Order: sequence, then structure tokens, then C-alpha cells
Amino acid sequence: MAAIGFMPDSAIAQACCTATAFGENGVVGRCHRAALSSEWSLREYAWGFDGGGRLLGHRDRELRDLVWTLGGGIRFPYRHLQIHGQIPVLFQVRRFDGDGSSEMGIGDGLVGLRWTLLEDPMMGIRSHWGNSLKPFLDVAVSIKAPTGKPPWESRDLSGADVTGSGAWELMGGIKVSKFVIPHWAVVLGAFHGRSFAVSDAGEAMEFTPGDETQVLASLLHIRNFLWSGGGSVGFRHTGPSRIDEEDVAGSDTRRLVFGLQVTRVIKAPFWEVSLGLGSDARWDGGGLGIPLAGPSMTLGIRRAFI
Repeated sequence: MAAIGFMPDSAIAQACCTATAFGENGVVGRCHRAALSSEWSLREYAWGFDGGGRLLGHRDRELRDLVWTLGGGIRFPYRHLQIHGQIPVLFQVRRFDGDGSSEMGIGDGLVGLRWTLLEDPMMGIRSHWGNSLKPFLDVAVSIKAPTGKPPWESRDLSGADVTGSGAWELMGGIKVSKFVIPHWAVVLGAFHGRSFAVSDAGEAMEFTPGDETQVLASLLHIRNFLWSGGGSVGFRHTGPSRIDEEDVAGSDTRRLVFGLQVTRVIKAPFWEVSLGLGSDARWDGGGLGIPLAGPSMTLGIRRAFI
């Protein structure tokens, strides 16, 4: 990002109202009452990782997803509490050496609650003002519903019609956001999810997806009233799945993802558009047990309500 000149603290606060972290489709901005959002993501799977972390190429294969996600949230009944949710629709292409198919379906939906325990004055850390050390502190709880098609219900040999995990998942975590200097904020988040057993997962077996842990770090830059952007790195680990309460050997996964995002307010403070670029790591050991990895591009539009 280019360097910027003087900008009053009130301007920083107003710009921050529209800034939400990466992957927060449907989450309401700091100063808004409610929000509706729509995102279109294109994911091109050009490589993957085997169970030993070795990088694998996808030559002569056409593997991609186009995902439309509708999200929204509202602060109710208190300003510091919000409920939000999202539901994706996936169009998936799986072709191997010219053979395969493309399918479309609804993915797993999510509903969450978020409570803001602390609020950053957004003026940077100042030696003469102890209150400037206070960050934004959010506590979040969400539940993911198995509205997508699970693997055991697939009727397509390529797996193009698989759009969900098939299990309910409860996730909780915290997010800390701090303006260390005016215009620049550091965001750290940690989340853990617990999936519930599915008793009818085909062939009369009980299947439980592995527990999921996510860690996110990002740097946010508020340039002025209209522009903001930043970069992020995210790590996700999924523990081994279980069948009939027995761990499935080699089923745990590990993923490292990098991202860049820029946001432009087109009609303050109500409308904004954003563009995001992301990619999985592309080196041996950069992932584990991830058959589909690669770059992605996301275009989003958000309508906020005061």
C-alpha cells in the first residue's frame, strides 16, 4: 500500500466501521447495525498434498469450484452482540484426463454469535494514554449445519456432487484486533471446532469428522475513507476422523493459506466492494492430506445498515 498523509482519528474510526477480517462474510462491521453480503469465489485446484506432505501436481486434470455465498448479520438486542450467518452454493468441476462431470449444490450453512468484550479507541498505542493499549476483543461461537451433500450420498464417481461434510460442527474462539499505530491494525484469531458423530454414514457405520483448529494472523491498513486492505496468513489443522469410535489412520490434515484483500467504499457508509486473492502454500510440507489445493479469487459486495 502507498504511504498516506495526515488523517484525523475520526476518519480512521469511520473507515474501520466497514473493515471486517478475511473470511467474515455476513459479519457486521464495528459501527453498523446490520449487513447483507454476497461473495463470488473462484478456486482453481492446481496441486495437492499426500498423507506425507509431499506436493502433488494435477496435470491433465480440470479441478475448480465456483462458489456463491450469501451472508448477513444483525446486532440484537445489544450493540456489542450480533448474530450472523451464511449459506454457500457451489458449482464444482472434476475432470480427470477428459472424463468427469460438473455439479451444483448447496453447501454447509453456518450461524454464529459474536460478543465484543473490549473496544479499541483506534488511535494507536500512545505512551501517555494507558487506554490506548486496549484492543478489540471478540468472542465467537458458531454452528455449522450439514445442509450440503456428504461423501456417502454421492452418486458421481468424480465426487463433483459432494458439497458438505455431513456432520454438525460447533466452533468457538476469540479474535483480537489492535491498532498499533494510526491506519494500521494487527488481527489475531484462534478457533476450535468439534464435529458430532453421524450414525447413518453409509454401510451402517458411525462416522465423526476430525476436530478442527484454525489460527489466523492479518495486517489491516486503513488508507482513507474509501480504501482499506491488507494481508493474512491462516493455518488449519484437522484431527483424524473416526469410524465406529476408531481413528482412521492418515486422515488428519494440515493447510497453510496466504491472502491479500482490498476494499473500496462506493457509497459511504452503506455500500462497499472487495477483491481478495489467496493461495495454499506450494512446497513440500506446506500441506498434509489435502488433495485439492491452489489459488483463489474472491469478489464481494456488502450493504450495511446504520
